[in-house]
Amino acid sequence: DATDATEDPRPRPGRVDQPATNRRDPTRRLTPTGLTRLDKFRLDWTVPGRLSIPTLVIHSPGDRTVPFSITNKFVDAGGDNVTLYTAPDADHSWEYNVDPEGFDAAIASWLTSLA
Repeated sequence: DATDATEDPRPRPGRVDQPATNRRDPTRRLTPTGLTRLDKFRLDWTVPGRLSIPTLVIHSPGDRTVPFSITNKFVDAGGDNVTLYTAPDADHSWEYNVDPEGFDAAIASWLTSLA
């Protein structure tokens, strides 16, 4: 029986599968380091002071998949570590297609600032 409590819930080598869960507590995932709870707070990059490396964000207010307001929160939280290039209206992942010169210039300028 697939729901037998004695079944080993860990993924088998060479098998691509959904992350295994602890049968007693489905919110706990088996990870390479053992059982642990997913800490969503630690994954929230809009928390001030969390980002410690230089980061370039290229985004457009025309993105219909990722709201620009989330980018603004990320940029505000990242402080001096984050540079934002606001591309002209472009849908998700289309910033280069709408403004290739601006896109390339933003990357070149950001890389120069790191030198």
